[in-house]
Amino acid sequence: MRHCAAVAAAVVLVTSAGLAYVNYEYYEGTWDALPNFNALTAAHAGLGAGFDIGLRDQDDNFGFRFQAYIDIPREGAYTFYTTSDDGSKLYINTALVVNNDGLHGSQERGGSVTLTAGSHLIEVTYFEKGGDNVLYVQYLSLIHISEPTRLRR
Repeated sequence: MRHCAAVAAAVVLVTSAGLAYVNYEYYEGTWDALPNFNALTAAHAGLGAGFDIGLRDQDDNFGFRFQAYIDIPREGAYTFYTTSDDGSKLYINTALVVNNDGLHGSQERGGSVTLTAGSHLIEVTYFEKGGDNVLYVQYLSLIHISEPTRLRR
């Protein structure tokens, strides 16, 4: 989450009613860990429904950067999770919250952060070298549990 100013007026991402659209950038390349997407040129970009890795052009050797705003209803501690094959990271307001990077089968990692009520920038980065294509993103708090947001394709 290095260039917050580059995010267009993104839509609320996760609500109790379901998914909204998020900004995505799609990349192609071969990596063993998440690359510096700021140093790469996206093959294409746009709006997608949730964290939709189905927007890819190939099944291996690709990556995504997703950015949107999440509407937090109440101040409190929130735990975010990614389940991915291969690597992923999740940032809130440019701070790393979940580090699930590297080459691995589908695995879940989580991290917690205290947030104020209101909109917060969320960024999820993901790459796939080979094998299954898996990315799920969730969060929970004592006041709200989200449904998993996509996708495994």
